[in-house]
Amino acid sequence: MSAEHYAQLLETRQLAATGETFISPTLEFAQGYDGVVVQFTMKPGAQEALQSIGVRDASLLAETSHGTMSVVEKGWAARNAFFKAEQGQINIGLGDGKALETFNRYIQSYTPVK
Repeated sequence: MSAEHYAQLLETRQLAATGETFISPTLEFAQGYDGVVVQFTMKPGAQEALQSIGVRDASLLAETSHGTMSVVEKGWAARNAFFKAEQGQINIGLGDGKALETFNRYIQSYTPVK
């Protein structure tokens, strides 16, 4: 995330919506971006809560791992978590609505990664 968004996280304890608010399950993938890499520790149930409002891309990986989800449609960012295959893993788009609110509710702690 940008230094500005990290400062906002420190101040509010909430992840801010951006043009592309995605979380990744691997440090390796996340370190490919500029800015501050943050590791979140989530309260139990976070993954399930996001899955309950999830949509997926049409990739084979997303279909295999989340086949019961609907395929993403325009407008997902306000109401869904977007499970998207990228480089052999599933990243989750939080958008700027319900999924981001859900994620923020489940944050237990966070730590910047060097």
